[in-house]
Amino acid sequence: NGPCNRLIRIQNAQHTERCLFLRQQTAPMNLQELLTPVAKFVEWTFETLLIPASNPFNTAVVLLIVGGIAMWLRKQGKFTAEARRNGGII
Repeated sequence: NGPCNRLIRIQNAQHTERCLFLRQQTAPMNLQELLTPVAKFVEWTFETLLIPASNPFNTAVVLLIVGGIAMWLRKQGKFTAEARRNGGII
């Protein structure tokens, strides 16, 4: 074993010539080699797409919630005024 452990030396018995062949590396692929590109892609997605889009998205969600609360309070005020006029439950 050494730096050339991927080479196989074959000596033919009839012609006494030497041939060198490269042996295919048979080391199995480990999980780290599979997951690292996936992790890099997920990290790129967060940095490139989600972080720049987060500020406008958060603003839109906050405005939607504030608008919903304002609409709900307006409707609730109308329902309360109607209940007072008709003697209903307030």
